[in-house]
Amino acid sequence: MFYMNRGQFLAVPVETRPEFRAGMPKVLFAGRYRQAQFVDSPPYDVAPDGQHFLMVLEGQDFPDPQVVYVPDWFEELKTRVPGGTGRWP
Repeated sequence: MFYMNRGQFLAVPVETRPEFRAGMPKVLFAGRYRQAQFVDSPPYDVAPDGQHFLMVLEGQDFPDPQVVYVPDWFEELKTRVPGGTGRWP
């Protein structure tokens, strides 16, 4: 199990059988990472192999979050990326 606390990214070994047991947390790494914008979404992601992590480092000058709306984005993509068959694999 992985979680963030006060700029530290931690791992806790977990056993589920014969009963739930959580081991002692171990700090994997620490840094200034961007915090979640919403309560129910963690500010990181873990690869299926459990060995690779994705998070955003906190910078000094992050702009305010923005939403960019691109109407008909797929049509625009087709004009900008040559050579496609126009079909999904």
